[in-house]
Amino acid sequence: MDTNDWLTLLIPIACNGFFIFCFQAFVSHKLKKVEKRRETIFNVINTLSVMVCENYESIVLLINKCSPGYTPVELMKPAPFEELLNSVTRKSVQIYNYAKIHNTILKKTNISIDEFVNAYEQLGSFLGPKINKTLSSDDKQTIFKLINNFKNANISLNEKLEQILIEK
Repeated sequence: MDTNDWLTLLIPIACNGFFIFCFQAFVSHKLKKVEKRRETIFNVINTLSVMVCENYESIVLLINKCSPGYTPVELMKPAPFEELLNSVTRKSVQIYNYAKIHNTILKKTNISIDEFVNAYEQLGSFLGPKINKTLSSDDKQTIFKLINNFKNANISLNEKLEQILIEK
């Protein structure tokens, strides 16, 4: 075999190997980008889910410690209610702020916190005028009904988040 024959044999093999290497590097890079995007979405949704679960625990604690169903109305004290409600409020604001920061990711995964926000606003709009006023039994019943609605909104939001987490 001549040198010319060797060159016509080895050059196509080397070129094919180079093209296969470049294609493999391109596909590998794309897969890493997709995996990183999925991981980012998973981390955002997982963090939000943890925050919602913590808020749910605070709401349940509030209901268990201060609810007329568990405590006679005459024995209810305002201090634990305010303290526990402030904890729920802080966590709810954290959830709202986190969701607003990651709004694009949540929209892409079809997660909406509107129900959560509406339930919180209903509770806040009812409690706002009642600050530093004596609450009637009807007011207390309404407050705990609104807190229960807010608890259900937390559950609904967490179910949506967990549905996305299960799919990943």
